[in-house]
This record gives sequence, C-alpha cells and structure tokens, in this order.
Amino acid sequence: MNWVWQDLASEPSRKRAAGPPSPEVLAAQREQERQDAYERGFNDGVEAGNRRAMKELGPNLRASVKVVEEMEEFRDALLDQIQENLAALALAVARQLVEREIKAEPEVVANLVRNALSHFPLDQKIRIRLHPADLSAISLEGPQQRPTVTAGRDVRWIPDEAIARGGCVVEGPEQIVDGRIEAALERIYRTVSNG
Repeated sequence: MNWVWQDLASEPSRKRAAGPPSPEVLAAQREQERQDAYERGFNDGVEAGNRRAMKELGPNLRASVKVVEEMEEFRDALLDQIQENLAALALAVARQLVEREIKAEPEVVANLVRNALSHFPLDQKIRIRLHPADLSAISLEGPQQRPTVTAGRDVRWIPDEAIARGGCVVEGPEQIVDGRIEAALERIYRTVSNG
C-alpha cells in the first residue's frame, strides 16, 4: 500500500487543532453525566420499590379487593331481600285492609262478581264460586240481591271454602275469570318484587 504524505500529515494536524476541551465544557459534561446517573438511579430505585411493594402488599391488596367485592354482593343481596320483605309487608297490609272492607261492606264482593261477569256474553251459563260467608252476605243483602248481581243470567252459585273471603271465580264454558284476592295480590307481589 502506498502512503501519501499528505494523508498522514493532515490527520494529526486536525487533532492538534481541536485541542483539549475547556474547563467549562468538562464541567458541563460532568454535570450532564451526574444528572443522567441520578435519573437512572432514581428510576431504578422507584422500579425496585414498586416491585418490593407489590411483592409485600400485593396479597393484601388482592384480599382487600375481594372483601370489597363480597361486601358489594352482600349489599345487593340485602337490598333485594329488603325490597322483597317490603313487598310482602305491603301485601299483608293490603290483605288486612281488603278483609276489613269486605266484612264492613258485602257490596264489595257483589261488585267484584259484577265486574267478572262483564267478561262473559249474556247468554252463557255461568258458575260463580264464592266463600260461603261471602255468598251468605250477598244473600242477606236482600231477597233480590243475587238476581241483581247476575242481571238475568243463567247462573249457578257455588259455596267454596277454598276461595278466601272477598274473592270469586267465575267460570263459563270457554273461559274462567279468577277474581280471588290471593291471585290479585300475587300478581302485584310479582310486579313489585321484580321491580
């Protein structure tokens, strides 16, 4: 390989021309290196602290989250139970009020029967099942009470102990109208409790 004197001579002259860095430049470089080292050390310390905290606190944190989830489930179940209890209480009060009203006003049952009959054509044979006490109360209202309730229909009155006071079941050849208080209260209960 052939060396050219000019190539060899030009490189050292460039290095000499640059010269050593000034004290200010060296101080700035050292300060930058110190800041970089500080940031690396700080970040490494934070990362190590996080790892240690997760190692030590992780199980406690997971247990706390599980407790909170269980408390939320308990609260939801408790609210559901409270709502169901309130619905049951409201229906019990309603039942007491209906029974009191029926004892005080036998006309309530007569109106219920009239309402149920309105769902049937006039020419159908009808069976009306009532609690014996309600049937007696309608009969005691006067000798014309039952005919007034049925308005000239072909009706067979049946005393039925299975039907609670204040209710009736009206049966025709093609349909049945359930006017029992229990059925009405059960429908209300399902509506309220499913909220």
